[in-house]
Amino acid sequence: MRISEVSRLTGASAKAIRLYEARGLLPPVARVNRYRYRRDSVWWDRLLAGRSARVITTLDTPPWYYR
Repeated sequence: MRISEVSRLTGASAKAIRLYEARGLLPPVARVNRYRYRRDSVWWDRLLAGRSARVITTLDTPPWYYR
């Protein structure tokens, strides 16, 4: 699958998917032709799309907030 297809299926932008790849959040997949993902790897993208906002909010929250 191409990034555009993964983006359409998951609701995450192509830019976000590339960022997840760069940060190591998406497991590497061997490329076949121009396809970057297998269909069975899309579940991981869906999980990240649902959790990323929560993770980013948690990482950006200052330590004093939890006291």
